[in-house]
Amino acid sequence: MKKNDFPSAPGGNLYHWKAVTTTFSVSVADQYVIAITASAKNAQQNEACTDDDDLRVALDGFEFAKKEIHGEKVSWQGFGTSAAWDGACLKGSSQTNYFFVELAEGEHVIDFYADETPMLEKIEVFQLTDMLFEDFDLKPDPSVETRRNGIPWMSFIFLGARPKLFLIEAICWSASQKPESRDDDNIKIVVNGKILPNPQASTSKRYQNFFMSGNLSQGVSETLQLTSSSFEDFENTVELWYDEEPIITRLAIELDSIAQERDHSIMKNTPLKISIAENPDVRGGVPIYRDESYSEVSGNIHLIEKYAEQYGVDEDIIKSIIYLETTHGYADRVGELVHYLSGGWWGNTSLRPMNLQLRWGKIEENGKPLNYIREDLENPEKNIHVGTLLVKRIWDRLENPTVEKIGTVYNNSNALKVSEYGVWLGEIYREKLFD
Repeated sequence: MKKNDFPSAPGGNLYHWKAVTTTFSVSVADQYVIAITASAKNAQQNEACTDDDDLRVALDGFEFAKKEIHGEKVSWQGFGTSAAWDGACLKGSSQTNYFFVELAEGEHVIDFYADETPMLEKIEVFQLTDMLFEDFDLKPDPSVETRRNGIPWMSFIFLGARPKLFLIEAICWSASQKPESRDDDNIKIVVNGKILPNPQASTSKRYQNFFMSGNLSQGVSETLQLTSSSFEDFENTVELWYDEEPIITRLAIELDSIAQERDHSIMKNTPLKISIAENPDVRGGVPIYRDESYSEVSGNIHLIEKYAEQYGVDEDIIKSIIYLETTHGYADRVGELVHYLSGGWWGNTSLRPMNLQLRWGKIEENGKPLNYIREDLENPEKNIHVGTLLVKRIWDRLENPTVEKIGTVYNNSNALKVSEYGVWLGEIYREKLFD
């Protein structure tokens, strides 16, 4: 979707700019980028008032970066952050903000909140291909008069899936290499509100706030490479500022997939928020292949109670998962037979009673992986140990957790909305079918 025709801002103090509210739909649940370009003037440039222009955005009611403390701007009510447009810093220039978000199938709404008269220039929404975003030879607007602290250029806001790689290669020239200018090229980089110091002059008042400086590099290409360890929050930002005319020769961002991001957090016990939307279109009911005689709940009661108490998990959730996994279909039993008849070369890779994928045997506890192999997870005690820990980790990361959402993520860590599995689990839990 592309839109570049917007009305002028009406002006005023802190208002919801309803005239530019934008609604769009996506047909596939996936990772998307929403690119928004806007400009804002400072108080000296505003003829009608003595206040700066400001603009911020909300997606489906989520307001970005409201709690960010910025090293260069004044963060206030969501303005003055990496995800917003701040007239005091922009001085009438344009800034493009790229919002990397996971979108469920269906309709989505972008709302704007303004102060005074910012200008909205363009909105683009596109599906991210192969989880890679890449661009080359990016140059700032040469007509904008820069200042000593620089001008905001572009921001990258990551909601949910974090960057596995954030790479910038750039060239900055010194004033002595540019006869037409008396100033060096510089690039400032702000990560989650914190200015990255220049690695060559981290204490210099002149250069410390510019990660890349033409006076130091003298036109030699410089590189910044950030990995996932730099992005530990649910919402992460990288903001680029420029002084004079640097050139970004390459900008590459590679994201973890939704499943990789969630699995990593659950496995390593790192912070993450998982959002699962409700799904009124999914209905439960008794499937045609449920057979209660296969239930393995009663034979493992003491283990369920032991690990539910250890991790502070509702034992009925564990009972519900075991009931569902052992009574809804028998493919795992066929898979077990195939596995052993083939000498271990083929067959099932998930193991009852909690139907755990083998990879969860490496889940970390107290900073160390359990390193359970297949033979370990075939033991009901170790199986329920890992499964209960897994449920605990999912519960801790879910926004507004419910049994249905827990079941959805337990069954499919790539899910964006409640699944049929989740609905089944909720029904089993509420009706206590495992008793």
